[in-house]
Parts: sequence; structure tokens; C-alpha cells
Amino acid sequence: MEARAPWADPVLMTADELLQRSDDYWRYELVDGRLVRMPPTGSKHGRIVMALLRVVDRFVEEAQLGVVFPPETGFWTSAAGAPDTVLAPDLAFVQASRAPDPQAEGFPRLAPDLVVEVASPSQGQPEMRVKAQRWLTAGVRVVWLVFPETRTVEVRRAQEPAHVVTDHDELSGDDVLPGFVFPIRTLFS
Repeated sequence: MEARAPWADPVLMTADELLQRSDDYWRYELVDGRLVRMPPTGSKHGRIVMALLRVVDRFVEEAQLGVVFPPETGFWTSAAGAPDTVLAPDLAFVQASRAPDPQAEGFPRLAPDLVVEVASPSQGQPEMRVKAQRWLTAGVRVVWLVFPETRTVEVRRAQEPAHVVTDHDELSGDDVLPGFVFPIRTLFS
């Protein structure tokens, strides 16, 4: 795995500096202290993210499992003493027992239990898998990589091979979202 994103800004920055950065209408992440600008996504990406947000948030709220975070919520995932890394998934879930204080400012310094990343047209599978590995290394229990072009979802866990779910299958919450099932085909229709 590459140590940092090759497209990242060469100037080092901290998580606090990222939080204070003036709004210039771009989304950013911080990877090993380097600012990474993320282009806007298209309508297909947005529809898929919204569909997942609606269904996961409804399920989590009804079962009182924790908190669902939308895109642009950054999570500070770097180890103490390492250059700051703040990643912003398309969807994140944190169990109630680990949920950050709702009144706290700044980026939560924790790895979510579940992260969803939807590939945009500019992101290939190798890049998405590197990002998933970064999440897993930070402590995320499950990463769902959604690939609209192949109509598949890769379910990734640390120390396990990826499990590919096709649009003929259902996506399961397993032990992170117990009882959650969602037919994949509805994401791509």
C-alpha cells in the first residue's frame, strides 16, 4: 500500500488546520498530513449514496444502534504522533457505545464501525481498495465498496478476503448492523 495519496498536496497540514480551512466549494481529505482535493461526484453516485443513507439511517434509528454520518463528515484516523489523516466516507456508522458527543466540535478521533465508499467515475478498483485498507488499518470493522459500473459491492474486513455481493444478492449488516439486509439491485435501478 502506498504511504500517501500520489495526487495529494505536498504541503503538510494538521487536522485542526483542515477544519479551519475556508470554504472554497471543494471536499478535502487529509492523508498523512497532505491535503487531497476531491472533485464533485455525479448524479448516479449521489443517488446511490442517498439510497444507502436513507435505508441504513432508518434501520439504525429504529433499532437504536448508534449514529449514521453523511458524506463530508471527517474522521481523524491517524495514530497519535503520526501525521494527521482525516478521511470522509460516503456513509459511516458508529455504534451507540462509541458515538462521539453530539455537541463536540471538530473531527471525531475514532474509526467508525462501518464505512461505505461509492466509486465515482474517476476512481478505479485499485484506488478504492487502497482506501478500504486505510480504513481497516485505522480500525473500521467493515467497509462496503460500491462499484456502480459492475453493479457490485465488495464487503471488506481486516484479515479476511473480500466478499463480493452482486445485484442479484442482498447486502447484510452481519454483526455490525445485526438484522440489516438490503437487496443490491435497488441501488442500481
